[in-house]
Amino acid sequence: MLGYLIGTFPTADLVARRVSGGAVDLRVAGSGNPGGANALKLLGAKAGYTVMAGDIAKGALASGVGALVAGPAGAHLAGSASLVGPCFPVWNGFRGGRGVAA
Repeated sequence: MLGYLIGTFPTADLVARRVSGGAVDLRVAGSGNPGGANALKLLGAKAGYTVMAGDIAKGALASGVGALVAGPAGAHLAGSASLVGPCFPVWNGFRGGRGVAA
């Protein structure tokens, strides 16, 4: 459960708001995918790579926490759950990205 919640952290939404002042919603603009590739295309390299790094970090963090709690099996389970988080985030009506970076 914790891995999933870590995965739902809205990295792309926060970066887009910060960079564009709230003018760009990645879920509507470009490909409509709130991910690094769409951020790169619409907001520039720095924003796109920041989103990608944040998404990778979410998966790594979830795996690390899972490993601390339950060893290798916990790392695998939490890492897998963190992949589901960005694809189906509860906070956005289960409408998210593709989970590529996670």
